[in-house]
Amino acid sequence: MAICLIFVNNAMDNSKKPTLTVAMPNYNDSRFISTAIEAILNQSRQPDEFIICDDGSSDNSIEIIQAYAKRYPIIKLIRNETNVGNVNIVNVLINAAAGDYLYFAASDDYILPGFLEKSMDMLKKYPDAGFSASFLYNMNERGKKTGIGYVPGMSREKGFMAPNKIFDIVCKIGSPEMFSANTMVFKRRSIIEAGGFPTEIRYFNDVVMSAAIAARHGACFIPEPLVCIRQRMLSYSSSYFNNPELFNEAIGNAVRYMRDKYSGVLPARYIGAFEKNMSYDGYFYNLSAARRSMLNQYINLPLRLTPAFLSMATYAIDAIMCLNYLREHRLSIGTYAMNYIDAVLYMRKNRHLLD
Repeated sequence: MAICLIFVNNAMDNSKKPTLTVAMPNYNDSRFISTAIEAILNQSRQPDEFIICDDGSSDNSIEIIQAYAKRYPIIKLIRNETNVGNVNIVNVLINAAAGDYLYFAASDDYILPGFLEKSMDMLKKYPDAGFSASFLYNMNERGKKTGIGYVPGMSREKGFMAPNKIFDIVCKIGSPEMFSANTMVFKRRSIIEAGGFPTEIRYFNDVVMSAAIAARHGACFIPEPLVCIRQRMLSYSSSYFNNPELFNEAIGNAVRYMRDKYSGVLPARYIGAFEKNMSYDGYFYNLSAARRSMLNQYINLPLRLTPAFLSMATYAIDAIMCLNYLREHRLSIGTYAMNYIDAVLYMRKNRHLLD
């Protein structure tokens, strides 16, 4: 199935209020999609339209979506007979959307009450911002919350962040993934201006596009977790994490794309931070794979030796990863410690949110 992407201006009449489209790609997520749909339909600020694109699912996703579409007129189903991939689907959804603002909802995650209202209120207050984002909850495949996706150095006060402030924080903490796309409500015009999600690089396309939007327009931020993200063993991300060669190739593709397409938009220091941090992540995943291999290899050691050996080896690997992180990002131990303490204090203060 060939897809020709021509972004058009489908903007609704926003003389009364800005309009909002929620767009949801789906592929074989019948186990979770009802929860995701219900979370959107139960929002205090309802979307003006809700587009779900099924990408050739072989489970009963279509039946579930159609049942909701019969009950709720705002739901529109786009159905692909064959699977064309998530990156292509989100660009199709951009073109199909008519709202002034656009939120991409994952069919295996869910948003919390008030997410859309709080995000749209922020974007109404700061209409020049390219998007609004928030913290998130991590949860396991069964839906149990396991932590908060917190970024050290982020403001505890909600409001607008200018581009320079965003990239100052990114380079200080050594991580280019300051915002999660799962929490972003985008100004649709800013996505079109950025050229949509770049299909050339596939993985990292959301990170690259949102960085370009932030560099041009800045962003709003809400310092509370408003979205629950499901961590799954078999996912699109894990296919890269578990394949070092594929992951490193994706890093190279993303860096080349940013230098070519966004050379006058993204600061060179950001592209450098991206390359270093993602290379470290690749190094981390390799060590994690080595740790798993070690566990498998020494599982038959005498019982009295196994715990001590594995503990020492684990501490050694952790120390190597920590020292390499400091070296790669040229961070002092003091800066690293301050980031760590900041995250720990935030988690302790908000531990009750995980109950």
